[in-house]
Amino acid sequence: MTPEELAISLRPFGQVESSFNKRHEGTGLGLPIAHALARLHGGELKINTTKGSGTKVSVLVPIFRHLDQPANPSASAH
Repeated sequence: MTPEELAISLRPFGQVESSFNKRHEGTGLGLPIAHALARLHGGELKINTTKGSGTKVSVLVPIFRHLDQPANPSASAH
């Protein structure tokens, strides 16, 4: 995708025209929902894309451990 197409794909119901889209129906909600969920959890959506070569999407979210929980839960179970 080009930068312009990427911006379109992150908008709800935004779809970039391609032969793949013509063969596979979709609502254009997948990336916007994934992006919103990642942000709600303090994370981010990383998108690496090259027009004509493909797109890789990664969702990164932080993992937190409560201070009152042991680092290894199985170690405290006797």
